[in-house]
Order: sequence, then C-alpha cells, then structure tokens
Amino acid sequence: SENILAAKPMNAGVGGLVAPALYQVGDSDKAFKYWTQCLAQDSDATIRLRNANNYLTAFLAKGSAKKTENAFNFELPAWPKGRIPDSAESGMVLSLARGLNQIGRKQQVFALLQDFMPAISAELDVLGKALRVLWEAGYVQWVDQYMSLNFPSDRGLDGQLLVLRAAAAEAANRMAESASYVSRAINAMPVYLTAYARSQTFLIGVLNRAQMRVKEPLTHLEFHFTENTPASLASRFADQYRFLS
Repeated sequence: SENILAAKPMNAGVGGLVAPALYQVGDSDKAFKYWTQCLAQDSDATIRLRNANNYLTAFLAKGSAKKTENAFNFELPAWPKGRIPDSAESGMVLSLARGLNQIGRKQQVFALLQDFMPAISAELDVLGKALRVLWEAGYVQWVDQYMSLNFPSDRGLDGQLLVLRAAAAEAANRMAESASYVSRAINAMPVYLTAYARSQTFLIGVLNRAQMRVKEPLTHLEFHFTENTPASLASRFADQYRFLS
C-alpha cells in the first residue's frame, strides 16, 4: 500500500481503496489517516461519497470514540445529476445516510438523500429505503408531502411504500387513509419468508393477524413479525429455523 500511495500520494481514489485494506488487516490508525487525507481533497463525487461511507462505517464499528456529530466534519457532494446509480452505489449512499443518522448529522442526511432521490425514482425498493432513512432523521412531514405529491392514492405501490404511506397518514392523524393503506399492504405482501440459512433445520409457519395500525415505517419482516410471540421467535431463532408468515 505504501508503494501505491508513493506513486500517487494525492489521489483520493487510490487512497480510498488502500484505507479499507489497511483497516481490514488491523492497521486502523493508518487507515483513518488516509481516509482523512482523501476526504480533505477535491475528488469525483462518487469517490468522495464512497470514501465518506467507508470512513464512517469503520468509525462506527470501531466504537472507541464518542459517536457524536463532531466525528464527521467533512462536506459531502451532491449526487451527480442524471447519473443512475447501480445497486452497489445505491447501497453505499443509503449506508452513508444511515451512518450520518447515527452521529446526529440530520441535515446532511436530508441534503444527501434529497439530491439522490431523483436518480432512484424508478427503483421503488431503494426509494422506500431512502424515505425510511429520512423518516428516522425526523423529516416525517417532508416524507408525507413527498409521497402525496409523487404517489397518488390510486398508484400501484410495493408493500414497503404502502406501509410507509400508512405510517405517514397515521402521523398526520388521517386515520381512515392510514387504515386503507394498511389493508392494501396486507394484500401486497400476504406471505413472507425470513432469510434462508444453511444452518436452519425447520420451516415454521406462523399464522397471526396483521397489525391494523402502523405508526412508523416497517420492513417486510417487521410488518409480519411485530410485537408478538412470533416476532420474538423469529428474531431469536432465525439462525436455526425459517419462519413463514
């Protein structure tokens, strides 16, 4: 790694690839040094976002420093207009947004995802995850307004977005509207299997009534197994058994 950086000492792309390698082999001090140098430089937006995500992910995993907003004082670029992200890039941006949420950088979360969402407007699964992160950052009213403007009530939506709309309507005290979206969500995702693992020995079917009030965004797993005995079982024994709702 030293030879690579000696050849291109100010290259944020190269340094941003070397830093994770150093971190993985246990040299975290040098890894954070390189990440800090890379983030202090001007670079392509996607490279800078990637470096920021890797830095913040490692910082949160290390857990040795206090997880405050002072842990991340770097400016973040907007996602390039017109560029459609691939699945890895979408995962990277969402990971960065979640990390920023953990250290209290709510305004950066909002700025990052507001610029990113036009690029993923056709990817409902990714869009739903982005809206959930914004909800968790406290932008509940903004999420409600965004969905009202971009998703008319008669538009076909996947289960995740239907649950999100139900939660937004509940938060705004539009109870009848929330109930209608919950009913649509039940029809949109009537069956759910927890993730498959080779260590599992049985498939367990759980027949339980879907919750009729949704107060916050939920994943498919949370929607099917929430605040009941099956939920506790699915959470505690997913490595041994596969659950079907």
